[in-house]
Amino acid sequence: MAFSTHRSLLIFWCLALAATAILGLTSAAAPPSEHHLDKMIHLGVFGALATVPMAGFRRPAWALGAALALIPFGGLIELGQTLIPDRNGSFGDAAANTLGVLLGIAAGWMLRRLRTRLQAA
Repeated sequence: MAFSTHRSLLIFWCLALAATAILGLTSAAAPPSEHHLDKMIHLGVFGALATVPMAGFRRPAWALGAALALIPFGGLIELGQTLIPDRNGSFGDAAANTLGVLLGIAAGWMLRRLRTRLQAA
């Protein structure tokens, strides 16, 4: 049963990565930029993407590696946006992605510890 749960989580995470890449590289999907709302969206999306492996992947080293791999993934999306009409990559967006990843790693690590403590009790 645990294997299917982890497999489902991995499939969900891969689909979320694909959706992020597609939306990030589509001209019609540009987030609104007023009041820095786009930065909050970047932070939230990449925070969630990093929390999933940190909280749910079995091996902590793999979880951390998967989460940290999101930093260049976000950078590549920003770089790719320079090739899309009506889109432009931004250092600020890449920074928001990176901050989201770091916050997601922290949140996922805390969730992992909580789960471990609850299982031990």
